[in-house]
Amino acid sequence: MVNFFICFIMSIMASFGMSIILVNKSDTWPVRKYRILLQLLIRKIHYKAPRVFKCETCCSFWCILFVDSLIFLFINHYYFFWPLSGFAVAGLVWTTIELLNILDKE
Repeated sequence: MVNFFICFIMSIMASFGMSIILVNKSDTWPVRKYRILLQLLIRKIHYKAPRVFKCETCCSFWCILFVDSLIFLFINHYYFFWPLSGFAVAGLVWTTIELLNILDKE
């Protein structure tokens, strides 16, 4: 049970960081180069799919799919909670953004 909890927390933290880097810091070097490559790759799936890099909440939901897949591959194929962890990180990112917006208004 502890291993699942640790993996869950690790995946949420990694996805949270990835979404901040890909959305907020997307115009700085060296992130810009990798974001453009990701957008070109994702555009092959659907032409509107690169819009995910304009929203931190959406980006975190899809980043955790990547992180959970890596954890699944490296930890003996027993951890994969992507839909659940995706909703958890999306809620966490949205709550953080809303709290910061409230503090910024004052």
